[in-house]
Amino acid sequence: MDRYPRVLVISTVSFNLEAGGGVTMTNLFRGWPINNIAQIYSHGVNNKDKSVCRTYYHIPAIHRGLALMEGQPLFRNDALGKSLRRYKAHRLLNLEQQFQECIAFARNFKPDVAYVRPMDKPSSYWWLCHDLCKLLNIPYVTHIMDDWPARYTDDAKSGGADGVPPGIRGRIKSARMNRSLRKLFGGAGANIAISPEMAAGFYERYGHRFVPFHNSVDTPRWESLSKPKPSGQAGIERPFVIRYIGAVVPDKELLSLQEIAKAVKSLNAKGRQVRLEIHCGPMWNSTVDEQLADDTNTVRGAFLSQDELPGALSSADLLVLPMNFDARSMRYVGYSLQTKGPEYMASGTPILVYGPPSNPNVRYARDARWAVVVDRHSPDGSEIEAEIEHLIRNPDAAIALGARGKETARANHDSSVVSSRFQQLLAEVAGNRS
Repeated sequence: MDRYPRVLVISTVSFNLEAGGGVTMTNLFRGWPINNIAQIYSHGVNNKDKSVCRTYYHIPAIHRGLALMEGQPLFRNDALGKSLRRYKAHRLLNLEQQFQECIAFARNFKPDVAYVRPMDKPSSYWWLCHDLCKLLNIPYVTHIMDDWPARYTDDAKSGGADGVPPGIRGRIKSARMNRSLRKLFGGAGANIAISPEMAAGFYERYGHRFVPFHNSVDTPRWESLSKPKPSGQAGIERPFVIRYIGAVVPDKELLSLQEIAKAVKSLNAKGRQVRLEIHCGPMWNSTVDEQLADDTNTVRGAFLSQDELPGALSSADLLVLPMNFDARSMRYVGYSLQTKGPEYMASGTPILVYGPPSNPNVRYARDARWAVVVDRHSPDGSEIEAEIEHLIRNPDAAIALGARGKETARANHDSSVVSSRFQQLLAEVAGNRS
């Protein structure tokens, strides 16, 4: 098998540099021959990154109709199959035609292996990946980055969540989701999890082994694009600049970001000069404007491109990595490692991790000592404030903390190592094609 097999990527989002999952996916495939990658995707919210993949096919985000039949209408050509394909087809014009075009797109690409990311929404992704690969007779590798199956199950029990039917319908759909996932994981040539904690937890839950892969970073490039910090003692002679990059989602990091903002407000009230800048993708601008940037010391900064990111992170005085403490958020991201972590480390800027002690980001930071950790909930921001004040008073300790982060990025997350492992895994699975 070729060192770089032809890979069909099946994911809800396209390769992109705006959202965590898309960034991780893009970095893992960076350097792959561009003609050896094609993607099927459903969500158009992200700007497609064409430096990694230029061959795309868009399918509708189906939640009903075909999804109710768990994929069978897509592949059956008998009278019953054709009838099922027409079931609720009036909801989406040219539904059957689009799926037949999707199959033709995949066949024409002639993939050796598929890289698939099942997701809760649209529910067609519960079965689409497995059934399409079976039709094409190609092996596949799954990759899951957040524990959305647990969140979906919880939402089905409680009812009322967006996209999850209430009552008995939700529970039936949740059971079908779990059946489909077990079949998907069981048929995979390999399963990838985002963290060791997820690999262990999913093995216990689904009975199949998972190998952990996290985001990678090109550390030499980051060093070449880094920028010095402004002159003067931060927090006293000039503003102590705290930066956050990434998503701002209610059941992931929004609540903890609000508590960091409280700490910043309190520090300024006590005479320190501190500014919190939040840099997010356009889809989260309104959330930041309405629920965070309500104080002169907390502002929404511009969206940062991948070329701007190293300079912006390295020139800050502190980077924050927050995770919510509420039960719903802990259930959803309780196994997740943040995409931004290796990028933060590579910048050489001190990092503050704020989240529950069981979270993989908190455990990793505490064990490897690449960040200051606040793992007790601080609704008023007081414990966060104390750690920021300590860094302002002890600039040498802050410099040493940043240096440990950079060392960790080089040792554990450099793209030359991670991408090579990833390429080898896909090549091995492709080589086992029957």
